Amino acid sequence: MNLVFSLIAAENFIENHNLSFDMGYTLTGIQNNGFGFGINYEQKITRFTAVKAGFSHMTLYPEGLDCNVTTVGISLDGLLYPFGKGLDKLYIGIGSGADFAIFSTLEKQERLMKDSIIFLRPSIGWKQRIYDYVMLDFFFMYNIMISEPDPLAYQAGIVSNSIRSGIKIKINIKKLYTMFKKGKQKETPIRKL
Repeated sequence: MNLVFSLIAAENFIENHNLSFDMGYTLTGIQNNGFGFGINYEQKITRFTAVKAGFSHMTLYPEGLDCNVTTVGISLDGLLYPFGKGLDKLYIGIGSGADFAIFSTLEKQERLMKDSIIFLRPSIGWKQRIYDYVMLDFFFMYNIMISEPDPLAYQAGIVSNSIRSGIKIKINIKKLYTMFKKGKQKETPIRKL
């Protein structure tokens, strides 16, 4: 089970779109002595449907391997929100993505190999708002490998046919910024001339 933190740039969570920074890639990078980042954009298409696109990058130095791994990932998901409450509550989705990985030696930075990993991903989840400042996204998905990756990718831990589930904690930074800005304006006394 994963616990992922995301930062959202949206006025509120029921809007027609949101931009989120997925800190799960950052945590994976740190766990593997490297770094990473991910960004997602979700756009409401109709009352009940949305599309989500994602981009990620990680540079990892997995323990037990004499190489580093650099990945760039892209994904696209179609989502159905049966309650029609914006980008909130129950959602069911299907998506696909690709990770492009380069394995390099640690000392000379010579390229050992490169690999393209293509996957299909059905998902289901529930997004629960806590006011407009925090959203909990309980998700469950299954990654199905379409292309067979090199065994080195499995050893590095970057791919697997597996169930992924967890909680994404999404913090609405735009709403918090607006709240703090309004609060500071109230505290500043107005001087009369």
